[in-house]
Amino acid sequence: MAKKFKNKHLSVSRIKRYEQCPLSFKLNYIDKIKGTYGAATDIGKFLHLVLEELFKWVIEEEFCGILDLDFVKDIYDDLWVNSEDGMRLSGVELYEEGLEMIQDYVRKLGIVEAYDFISTEHAFDITVESNGRTLVINGIIDRVDVRDGKLYIVDYKSNRLPFNKSELETDLQMSLYTYAAKKLWPQFVNTDIYCEYHMLRLGYVQRPSRPRTDEECETAIRYMIKTAERTENPNCNFPPKLNAWCCYCDQSDNCEPYQDILEGKVGLFKLKSLPITSSDLEKLSKHREVVASVSGISYARKKQIDELLRARLEHEKDIPIGDLVYYVSTPVDKEYDVIKLIELMAKYLNITKDEALVRLLTVNRSNLKAAIKEVREGLNNAQRAMLGAKIAAIETRSSGMPRINVRKSRKVSPDDGRFNVRKVK
Repeated sequence: MAKKFKNKHLSVSRIKRYEQCPLSFKLNYIDKIKGTYGAATDIGKFLHLVLEELFKWVIEEEFCGILDLDFVKDIYDDLWVNSEDGMRLSGVELYEEGLEMIQDYVRKLGIVEAYDFISTEHAFDITVESNGRTLVINGIIDRVDVRDGKLYIVDYKSNRLPFNKSELETDLQMSLYTYAAKKLWPQFVNTDIYCEYHMLRLGYVQRPSRPRTDEECETAIRYMIKTAERTENPNCNFPPKLNAWCCYCDQSDNCEPYQDILEGKVGLFKLKSLPITSSDLEKLSKHREVVASVSGISYARKKQIDELLRARLEHEKDIPIGDLVYYVSTPVDKEYDVIKLIELMAKYLNITKDEALVRLLTVNRSNLKAAIKEVREGLNNAQRAMLGAKIAAIETRSSGMPRINVRKSRKVSPDDGRFNVRKVK
C-alpha cells in the first residue's frame, strides 16, 4: 500500500508548480524525481546570489553613495568562479548577459543608502492552523526596503517577458510576502506594504496598482492551504497541463505526455468536419486546446534545436543531413535618412517635398519600391544606376536575429558537370 502523501510545508513555488502542471508537482514532490534545470533558471538563481552578496555588504558596511561598477564586477566574478550556482553556468554570452543585467541594475539605483534596506534574502516560516492541523508556510524575500517610512518588498525577476496587469494584481507570491512582512516587522502591521518586481533583464520595476489588503492576504493563505489539502487527497489525479513552457520545466524529461508530443505520437487532425451542434463545439474546443498546446511545445522545441544547429553552424558553412541542408541566414533591415530621401524622391518625381512626404509618409519597403519603380521608367541606364547609388548612400542596415534555414540538397551524379549552387536569399 502506497504511503499517503503529506505536504511537510507550503511555499509559493510548490503551489505555483501545481497550478502550472499537476503532473510536474507529482513527479517532483510525491515521486521525488530530481528534475533538470536549464540555463534560464540557473542564471536567475545566480543573479539573486550576486545581489544578495552586494546588498549584504551595503548593509554591513553601512555604505552610502554610488556603488562602483568595478566593485560590483568583482563580486560577480568571484561568485562566478567560486559559488555552486556560478559553476553551473558557462559560455561567454551568458557571462556577459548576466554581468550587463547586474551592472545596469546597479547603475539605475543611483545613490544607495544602507539605512534604506532592512534585510536581503530574508527566509521566513509562518505557522498556520487548519482543521486542527499545524502547517508551516515558508519562503524567502529577496529584499526588504524602507522608503519614506513605508515598507517595500522587492522581488528580483530575470523574466524575458513582463507580467500583465492581471498577474500583478493577483500574484500569490506578493500576497504571501505581504502577510509574512506584517508578522516579521510588526511595526508596519497597521500600514500598507508595497510590493515591487525588479525586472533585471527588462530594466524597469513593475508594481501592482495598490497594496494588498489584509483580507486578500488571508484569502491567499487559505487558498494555499486548500490547494495543498487537495494534493494530499488520495482521489486526486495529477493530469499534465501541456503548454509552450513545458520545454523549460525541470521535469520535462520525465513527462511521458510531453515526450509523446516530441516523438510525434499525438494525433491532431481527427476532426474533419465543421461543428454543427453544441456538443461538437465542446469537442472542437478541447481539440483546439490540444492543438494549441502541441504547437506551442513544438515551436519551443524547434527553437532549442535551432540553437544546437546554430552552434554547429558557427564552425561550418552548412550541415548536410540526408537530403536536407541546414544553413544560417541573417535578415537585414534597411533604414533611410528621411529628410534626404524625401528631397531625393521629390526631385526625381518632380513633386513638392510636402507631396513626397505624403507619398512616403510610411517609408517601408513596398512604398519605396513602388516609388522607385515609377521613377526608373523615365530614366536611362546611367541615371538608374545613379539613383540606386544615391539611395544606397542614405540607407543604413541593421541585422536581425540569425535564423536557421533548410533546403533540399541537389545530388549531382558523377557525370554531371554542373555546379551545386544554392540560391542566395
